Amino acid sequence: MQKQALGYAESDPTDDVEGDDAVAKTLILATVAFGRALTPEQVVRRGITTLTREQMQQALDQGKCIKHVSSLRLLSADGTEVSRATANSGSIPTRLEARVEPQALPLSDPLARIDGLLNAIVIQTDTPAEVTVIGPGAGRFQAGQGMLADLIAIAKSR
Repeated sequence: MQKQALGYAESDPTDDVEGDDAVAKTLILATVAFGRALTPEQVVRRGITTLTREQMQQALDQGKCIKHVSSLRLLSADGTEVSRATANSGSIPTRLEARVEPQALPLSDPLARIDGLLNAIVIQTDTPAEVTVIGPGAGRFQAGQGMLADLIAIAKSR
C-alpha cells in the first residue's frame, strides 16, 4: 500500500502483475521506435501470476532470475528476425511482434539487475550490438516526465 501512496505502484496491482501497464508502454514504443500503431490485442501478454513455484525454483537452480519483460521485434513472413534497416528498405515485408511475458534471464543479462524503482530498455542494433538505458521508472514525477516525453516524440514524428 505504501508504494501505491508514493506513486510507485499502480492503484490496482493487477495492472502491474498481469502486464497491462507494460502493454501500454510497449504500444507507445512501437509507435515511437517503429512508426507502427498496434492495439493491445496484438500484444502477446502473460502475467507473472501464471508462474508456478516450480518454474521459479528451476530458474534459480539454473542461475537465472525471472523478470517481466516487454519486447518488440521485426519479423519477416517466415518468422525470421529482420533488422530495421532491412525493413526500411521495403524489400522484405515485415510485421512487428510485441510481447509482455515473464522470462528467465541469466544473471549476466543487464535486465536481471533491474530492481526496485528502476526500468530499463535494451536496444539491439547493428553497431553497437546492444545499448542498455537504465533509469527511474516509477513515481509521480517520473511518470509525468515520461508521458510528456512520449507526447513530444509522437508529435515530432507526425
